[in-house]
Amino acid sequence: MWSLQQVEGLAPDAAALKTGRSVAEPRKWSSLGRTDRALWGLCQGSGRVPYQAQVDLNEPAFRCTCPSRKFPCKHGLGLMLMWASRPQALAEVEPPSWVSDWLAGREQRAAKKAAPAGPPDEAAAQKRLQAREARVEEGIAFARGWLEDLLRTGLASASTWPDTHWDTAAARLVDLQAPGLARQFRRIPELLSQPEAAALHLGRLHLLLEGCKRPGDLEGEIRSRLGWNQSQEEVLAQPGLSDLWTVTGLRQSEQDHLVMLRTWLQGRESGRHALILDFAPNGRPLPRLFAPGMRVRASACFYAGGQRALLRDPVIEGSGPPRPGCLQDDFARALSENPWLEEFPAVVGGALPGPEGLLVDGRLVPYRQPFPRVWQLLALSGGGPVTVAGEWDGKRLRPLTVWSDWGCEVLCG
Repeated sequence: MWSLQQVEGLAPDAAALKTGRSVAEPRKWSSLGRTDRALWGLCQGSGRVPYQAQVDLNEPAFRCTCPSRKFPCKHGLGLMLMWASRPQALAEVEPPSWVSDWLAGREQRAAKKAAPAGPPDEAAAQKRLQAREARVEEGIAFARGWLEDLLRTGLASASTWPDTHWDTAAARLVDLQAPGLARQFRRIPELLSQPEAAALHLGRLHLLLEGCKRPGDLEGEIRSRLGWNQSQEEVLAQPGLSDLWTVTGLRQSEQDHLVMLRTWLQGRESGRHALILDFAPNGRPLPRLFAPGMRVRASACFYAGGQRALLRDPVIEGSGPPRPGCLQDDFARALSENPWLEEFPAVVGGALPGPEGLLVDGRLVPYRQPFPRVWQLLALSGGGPVTVAGEWDGKRLRPLTVWSDWGCEVLCG
């Protein structure tokens, strides 16, 4: 069973959650049913034919015949909200054909996806790899020369350069198949008005270019930041780290004309953090498979050199708070392993929220601004200590989730 808070965390936005609650009434449904794997029902809309809504609880996955472009739609949310609050409203019966056919189709697609592909053309793949290696090396040389020119010119003069100057450099790096470097270059002009942030960013960029000469143990992280990608098949082929993973927070943002959903996990047994990234084109909602506080038994397969991972065979096993750590010590240890770390998944226990930040062991941990839900956090704490999970940049915390006597609440989604 899922808690109401976990189901609410699946909503793509506040409006979808509101409409989902409006249909979470048994009187608005017919043919309601459930099994250990699925929920389903018919909900009457404005048309003559009711909408068929169904949920595969294994992921979860949703399907509905309504025209909504939100995912999950209000009918899928309504079904899960009813199931979480009043499971007796959904009878345990055999699923109708439109549900069993959908589930069978999902199983067939999963089996087909898992089936081994034909033998690859190793010679052609090696030739493509060598060609790209040469172009990326050219891109690295171009970036070094460009930074040297910037150093000679100075940041004050660079702040007067037109946007086309930076766009041309980034486009050149994309042509040289180093899109990761291009993203780093595009960030420079927006940071020039903040000397300290600009110096830190340029220092990390210089360190990255120098690291290309002698990558050592950081080769995977360096290649990732240059723009080399690993396929999901390659990542999932690894043994993985089996653990009970607690979802500590979610945050949705936009980047390069894409909607990006960040899901942070903490291993209950290993203490390791993992980051799940999901992308969708702008205007298209992302499915939210996990909610803050949820615990998932799975093997986490990590991309080379970083926190990003994929989960293999996830199974939901209840909910609960994460394990708090020591913010400064944990961040220092992570930074020593990855000097390009910009976001650290902090879990702070025994924190007293204030208007400007969290008071932890007599020290103020300031919020990253803007933080519009500061008064919600203060109200949930009731003046007492709470556990807060968020993203730490070395100076400020972006709160994502809070655990208090009231349970688990989302502060940023």
